[in-house]
Amino acid sequence: MKQARETAQILEIIDLHPEAFSKQDKADIEMYYPIYKAAGDKFEGDWYLLWIIHQRDSTVSRNPNAFNGYTGYAGAMQRNPYFYPEKIVDGASEGLVFLAELPQRNPTDWREIAFAAWKVSRDQQAAKEKGNSQPLLSALQAYGDDGEAYKRWQMYNSLKPIFS
Repeated sequence: MKQARETAQILEIIDLHPEAFSKQDKADIEMYYPIYKAAGDKFEGDWYLLWIIHQRDSTVSRNPNAFNGYTGYAGAMQRNPYFYPEKIVDGASEGLVFLAELPQRNPTDWREIAFAAWKVSRDQQAAKEKGNSQPLLSALQAYGDDGEAYKRWQMYNSLKPIFS
């Protein structure tokens, strides 16, 4: 009940900002919000950052090429399985198995979203410990190339006032 109420509140906020969200964005967020929220809460991150990564990496799991591993990256969040094998994903998704029962386009999406939340959190903490003045941007750079990281960071900063 609480989750449904939170989702409805988020969708109301989205409706108030048609300049920032398409109808497809709203549908994607409606489907994945509970997963983003649970993974974000576990790793103390904002759910909408996970949506941004998911959107940019696999068009919220609608891009079939994101799942074929052709580029060496695979899945909803384009994880490199060489550097981050299933064992890492298992650890990140521990305690979140209930998310497997929620609607999603690919049965592994919830695990990959949990992995992304874990990785961004870990890299952001490492940047803070090094005294980095922009730890989130640094974490996003560790997640992907600099140009893409900056686009994600800009989008995050534009959505932060909407959801804060």
